[in-house]
Amino acid sequence: MSIRIRAQEQDGMINVRTLLSHPMHTGDQTDDAGETIPEHFIQTVEAKRNGETMVTAYWNVTISQNPFLELEFEGSSGDTVEISWEDNQGDTDSESVSVR
Repeated sequence: MSIRIRAQEQDGMINVRTLLSHPMHTGDQTDDAGETIPEHFIQTVEAKRNGETMVTAYWNVTISQNPFLELEFEGSSGDTVEISWEDNQGDTDSESVSVR
């Protein structure tokens, strides 16, 4: 699992805290043999509440390895929050949680 999510409701707002495990290679790094590591980074992150897209973020190589993302939007306890990403190599992942 490359996505960890915590979602809590307070006063009609859902606070979402997300940790995405991803190398986020810039294309400027080298491995132990001195070979350039190709770009490999998350391009798109999407947050949904009960299937409705709340936020879409477009990223590039400037985002750090294993990025942390915090969002806040309207919602209720019991709602479902889903976070998904797609990277520049076509890899994807998604995870969902019930709001506490």
